[in-house]
Amino acid sequence: MDTTTRTTSTRPESAPRAERMLGQLRDKGLRITPQREAIVRLLAEDFSHPSADAVFRRAVTLHPWMSRATVYNTLNSLIEAGVIQDIDLDTERRFDGTGECPHGHTVCRGCGKVEDVDLPRDFDLAAKALARAGFSTERLQVKLIGLCRECAAKAE
Repeated sequence: MDTTTRTTSTRPESAPRAERMLGQLRDKGLRITPQREAIVRLLAEDFSHPSADAVFRRAVTLHPWMSRATVYNTLNSLIEAGVIQDIDLDTERRFDGTGECPHGHTVCRGCGKVEDVDLPRDFDLAAKALARAGFSTERLQVKLIGLCRECAAKAE
């Protein structure tokens, strides 16, 4: 069940967020191509945690020549650079460029809605403990699965 276009909104802070994300790419030595810039700007303003297909559908309205492979490769580059987060759901992979990394996500198993959740400052204690034991954590994801307020109310 795809809810990626349902909650899309543009917020005033999306332009500075996009500039910060583009700066992170430059700092990592990645070129800012027109395609990368378009995808970064789309993700910076889209709070719906879109799928790659949803990003592609929006990107081709801005750049009709953009390929699906370019979108997928760009999303993977943004993840590797630590600019965005990916959220693995059972049925698809979604992307989040709207918040500071890292943060967690709630996933409603009723309607499929994905929302950001702030994490406590010590959320990464497990990774720190593992580091002392010699384990090198590359990414830490927090995904809470349950029912949103609306779906929980319907279930009662």
